[in-house]
Amino acid sequence: MRDNFMQIEKVVVDDGSTGTKVAFSENGRLKLIRISNSAEIGGGFADEDSNTYRVGTSTFTYFDACNSLATDNINYQFSEHCVASVHHALHELGFSGRQVELTCTLPISLFYKDGRKNLEAIERKKETLLKKVTHEIKKDIHIVDVSVFPEGIPAVYPLLVSEDGSSIVDSDELTCIADFGGTTLDLALFSGAAKRVLKATSIEIGMLSAHDSILKSLKLDKMRLPMLQNLLEKGEAARGRYVVNRQDVTLSLMERARVEIVNFLGHDLNIISNLFLVGGGAELLEKHLKSAGISSSVVENSTMALVGSLAKIQKIEG
Repeated sequence: MRDNFMQIEKVVVDDGSTGTKVAFSENGRLKLIRISNSAEIGGGFADEDSNTYRVGTSTFTYFDACNSLATDNINYQFSEHCVASVHHALHELGFSGRQVELTCTLPISLFYKDGRKNLEAIERKKETLLKKVTHEIKKDIHIVDVSVFPEGIPAVYPLLVSEDGSSIVDSDELTCIADFGGTTLDLALFSGAAKRVLKATSIEIGMLSAHDSILKSLKLDKMRLPMLQNLLEKGEAARGRYVVNRQDVTLSLMERARVEIVNFLGHDLNIISNLFLVGGGAELLEKHLKSAGISSSVVENSTMALVGSLAKIQKIEG
């Protein structure tokens, strides 16, 4: 429980397509938690545990089994749904009525434009997250400041920079990071300790692209998003009622991701020093790349590595 209500809390969020990942300090310990962003338009049916939010003229209600609104496009990053999802995560973690200094992320392809920071997109993201959001019951959360970082790249900072801040790679070394999430494969190639991004792109394939393969495997016509996510992450859903082989149902997807990585890197594939993988699909992708003779490394705790690393960068104590 947070008792000092005058204190500004520092929080990191990665507002991804399959959930909001959050890093914050509680009782001197760094906590990393993911909160579902499954929501429907409107107030829905609820009692005292309602998770209904109003942003402008829009209303969103959050519960896992809902017919989830789409989060699989670039526009989500600047949407009322996005800011409602961030507030939902913060309320779920006990920040109701608090002031919050927020660090958030943008897909690599949005954060950079022509090799430089895309200041227009960064400012638009800040404006989105500074919008007023009202919970149906709980006290409002006041976001007082927003910092924006690129997705993916900060997750590998600890592998490129020592604790004293000095680089442990040479300035001419090339590193590629592949962030394989729910709806996109974000790729970036940079030199040294990510001082200069040489190129970056976002490809509209992700773990949820295996949707049709899973339905075919289970001989089903439709499935709600939370069950699909559990099948992709754990291989089972509904207490084992539905079971899939994760490697089998994602095989064609992993091959497509491999082709995209190879095409993105071109001749640089043979000279890069590191190919780091993060995101929900990292472990499956690493196995597939290995079978194709491509060496890569999965960043530890790949799903939460980004918010964990950003928490250290922003000096959130843990």
